[in-house]
Amino acid sequence: MSVLPLKCRVYVVGDSTVCDYGAKPDNYYLPRFGYGTQLYNYFNADRSQIINLALSGRSSLSFLSERNYTLLKNSLSRGDYLIIGFGHNDEKSADKARFTDPTADFKTPATVKAPSFQYILYEYYVKLAVDRGAIPVLCTPIVRYGEGQACVHVTADGDYAAAILKLAEDTATAVVDLTGLTKKYYAEHADAEFFHAFTTYKGEDKTPDGMDRTHLNKLGAKQIAYMLLTNLPYDCPLKAFVKSDRPPDTATDFADAVNTGYEKYDYNGFNPERYRANKVIGNWYKTAVGGNAAGCGFGYSDGKFTVKSCAESGIIAAGDTFAAVFVQIDESKNFTASAKAKAGCANGAFGLMLRDDVYIDADVAPKSNFVSASVADGQANLSREASVLSCGGRIEFTSDTQYAFTVKRVGQVVEVTVSHGDKTVFNRFTDVSFVGVDNTKMYLCLFASGGLTAEFTEVSFKITGEAQGA
Repeated sequence: MSVLPLKCRVYVVGDSTVCDYGAKPDNYYLPRFGYGTQLYNYFNADRSQIINLALSGRSSLSFLSERNYTLLKNSLSRGDYLIIGFGHNDEKSADKARFTDPTADFKTPATVKAPSFQYILYEYYVKLAVDRGAIPVLCTPIVRYGEGQACVHVTADGDYAAAILKLAEDTATAVVDLTGLTKKYYAEHADAEFFHAFTTYKGEDKTPDGMDRTHLNKLGAKQIAYMLLTNLPYDCPLKAFVKSDRPPDTATDFADAVNTGYEKYDYNGFNPERYRANKVIGNWYKTAVGGNAAGCGFGYSDGKFTVKSCAESGIIAAGDTFAAVFVQIDESKNFTASAKAKAGCANGAFGLMLRDDVYIDADVAPKSNFVSASVADGQANLSREASVLSCGGRIEFTSDTQYAFTVKRVGQVVEVTVSHGDKTVFNRFTDVSFVGVDNTKMYLCLFASGGLTAEFTEVSFKITGEAQGA
């Protein structure tokens, strides 16, 4: 008679398809859930502990600089398990902080392109576990919903799922081929569509709308968690702790995946053709949001944009009340933007803001996500994620002096910078959703609030390519 081990501790690392969004939940009809959050459903609760360290937007490379990786190194010990779920963001060749090369083997640290995907996975995850007496389990990334090579993680740089499988074979490491399993399931089952996050719904029957083709909802997370654990290799000791007798129930678990607190925005999107009277120059338009539009003013001359905000509006953090000149951007695009600006008084806020939605001369107070390179009463780089307002640091607000602002977007990553004299505040936002309200567009704003007038010069905006998705 075999004797089961008394208890297991399972660490989980990975990206947005694995992580916990609990600290910053989406205002989606079917919010994003990583499959790491649902593994507990299929373990013996009395004998298992799950520690999910996965972080949205990270690759196997960028995760190494996170506190969660330090926690893993300091905590992983003999008898533990480590589930490793990277791949989606390692493919981002435009982002050198995350990109890894899938063509090199696990003994090759780097190629001329980038660090080796296999080497990073082996040296910093698999070997770390083995050296500590823990058992690693590699997972290939789940497919994206749709057709084509990119959906199964084959890019111009190579095959990421195949690289993981080869690493597992060459190092005798347990592996679960979630790419192959999800590809097969998605091809054979129409209900796989409803494993994914949806930003909103349509119609009286609340049919999900605005599909996120990469990320799972809670139902999908349960399905993938169950798929992973019930497909562990036959000789993997972790199987001893798995409960496989109660698979996810689609009807019940779909209802549980719906966000009962979801607030559907009354939003129709911005149509440039409808608002020709608001054009300032080129593709730049003007608006006053949440304040007295009649009290705002806009101008353009010789490369200088002037944005005058209404004194009643308060600072941006008070409810997105602001005046702005803005440009509409396809959500699928990468871009860089920069400007220099000064304001005539040290009240309110001004700078460059990237946001999910825009309203034209409307008395509304939207609560959607935004990030900004900005100055506001001694604060720098205001942002809002999942209704949580934050500032990125401190910077002195001096009237009639020039500040430099930049916003750069590469895929899910947005970097913002404000500089003044010898002071610079830089913030990197790894996975802010810009599709919760407007499913297809983003808006870059030269904004001012709180009654101040801001003058923007040396304004530059450039599309730098296609985002490679999440």
